[in-house]
Order: sequence, then C-alpha cells, then structure tokens
Amino acid sequence: MTYYRLYFLGGSSGHIDRFREFETRTDEDAIAHAEEWREASAMELWSGPRKVMRWEPRASEPEAKAREALRSVRSIA
Repeated sequence: MTYYRLYFLGGSSGHIDRFREFETRTDEDAIAHAEEWREASAMELWSGPRKVMRWEPRASEPEAKAREALRSVRSIA
C-alpha cells in the first residue's frame, strides 16, 4: 500500500486549507478515491515528495451558466 495526502487549497490564497490522508495500491486508485472528495476548491494529491495530480477550482454554478450563455452568444454572432 502507498500513502497519499490530498490537500484542499483555499480560495484566492492557494494555501493549504486542510488535508486527508489515505492509502491505496496505485496512483489510479488514489485519484479515483480523491475524486469522491471533490469540492469547488483546488486540490492536489501527493505521495511523499511526488505530486500525483492537481485539480483546478470548479466554477460556481451561476458562474458556469454565465460562461455558457456567453459562449452561446459568441457562436451566434
């Protein structure tokens, strides 16, 4: 088993807000496991000194809808 630490990065500062520790057999299993804890904030998955993956922050629901509307308007023009 390999040890992993999933960091949740806070807002605009990008500093570590909190973390979760767990063990799995492979990076793929660790990524799938981390996806279960996915939030709006950015996340980084590490195994010791090695960064396995980074998730960028998700857009809020209203922000995502506004972006989609803007894309629609641009495609019509």
